[in-house]
Amino acid sequence: MESKITSHGEWYIPETDETISGTLQINKKSKQIILTLVALATENDPLGKIKVFGRTDFIKGKLSSGGNILLFDCNIGGQHQELLRRTTVVVTVKYAFWNLDLNDKQDLEFKKAKVNFGEIIQWSGLCAFDWEIQSDQNTEMLKWECKDNIKFDIDDNLKLEIEPQLGPQSYYVTSNEMTINQYVFMYFEYLEAVSWNVILDDIKTLNSLLILGMNRSVYIDEIWYFHESHISQHGCIQEMEVFQGNFVEGKHQPGIWHDYLFDINDLVNNNFNCLKNWYSKYEKLRVIVNLYESAFVFKDISMEILFLNLAQALETYHARFVSDNLNEYIDLVDDFLRRTFELSQEDEFSEHIGSYRKILIAQDANKKFITLKSRLGYLFLAKFEFVFSFLDYNRGDFIQTTLDTRNYFTHYSADKENKIFPKEKLPYVNGILIAVLQYYLLKEIGIDENKIAEKVGQQIGGIETAYQLDNKVFINPIESC
Repeated sequence: MESKITSHGEWYIPETDETISGTLQINKKSKQIILTLVALATENDPLGKIKVFGRTDFIKGKLSSGGNILLFDCNIGGQHQELLRRTTVVVTVKYAFWNLDLNDKQDLEFKKAKVNFGEIIQWSGLCAFDWEIQSDQNTEMLKWECKDNIKFDIDDNLKLEIEPQLGPQSYYVTSNEMTINQYVFMYFEYLEAVSWNVILDDIKTLNSLLILGMNRSVYIDEIWYFHESHISQHGCIQEMEVFQGNFVEGKHQPGIWHDYLFDINDLVNNNFNCLKNWYSKYEKLRVIVNLYESAFVFKDISMEILFLNLAQALETYHARFVSDNLNEYIDLVDDFLRRTFELSQEDEFSEHIGSYRKILIAQDANKKFITLKSRLGYLFLAKFEFVFSFLDYNRGDFIQTTLDTRNYFTHYSADKENKIFPKEKLPYVNGILIAVLQYYLLKEIGIDENKIAEKVGQQIGGIETAYQLDNKVFINPIESC
């Protein structure tokens, strides 16, 4: 289909049981769907009033061309009324199901969906074009190579299948150019049919995993649905396109393999546990991941807002995955130190061990909750599994300055201004916080320990290269990935 579609038709709104003429405009490139409803004035209704307002789950469209389209998750704007002429209402739509005709939103259930996440081919390593020299050694032929599909069991109801496909070729008689496309599609298959919202949640969960693994923004390019109302003469359910609207508009960031934190091989070679771990833990990880992704998805985000997001993500991670009870946390730290330094319960901590304890438990006597300073101390120490020795600050100073900067931004106080990170250094600080978050996110999903150390080490090296302390030259480490 073309990237821009305009369709006229009649639009039935079940919520108010009225049918209104209107025009639907779909822009596949910018991910926008706009429906303009027009009700003409009549003798009994001089305004041509449209009853619906606010939000409605779905609108059924009967197109002038004879086709059907179902609009889902619709936000209805205010009415523009022209006395004795007409009323116009603009509706923004999140999803439009091509050629789908249902009578109730409860019927919006599916057993299968197909997704194109765009530029993930290199990350998947499932297909590639290459030149093959012919036997006469004088000519070359373009060859497409692909590997077998990969299948994952996510849970008892959901299976994920990843499939490479060769796209159509296009050429022009008057041109010397030819275009050949290749794709990697993700199929979400359900044993029992689920609602569209459940499918969307599963798709977005995988999208977040791709952003983490590829270390850059990843956007959903296309979605197709499979509904049992579209059964072919051979008994197969045919795929139909779902148009997307109101999505964050962005551009896929190009990259090369060594920038990836992990690729599909790390998921396959880990007995599929990484993918299962991600899905099983995602409800707890969701807020943390959303804050982390702001570094990649929102290209114009300010360094101050990004800093606050990352600091909050670290605090939330510690509260959800380490401890949110002070007494339990103190016991956890003491047990950890005794095991690490092979001490019995009767042994007292030496001054050296006590210095670590002060980093892990940085509490004022009157605080009955775990302070941010304690949480950061724990996370930066990384349980001694990976020593973050990359700071150009003393570790304690960095933690304290991070705390002061966060408090300054959230609870402004002029006398604290000289204690915070200078503005020009925030990109460097944010790069460090991103690396710390990556370390823990990779651990939660079960990526190989050696891989984590290697990739986080590469991240830190990139940050140090991007921010040259001697001459204060800075290159944004996110953009340089």
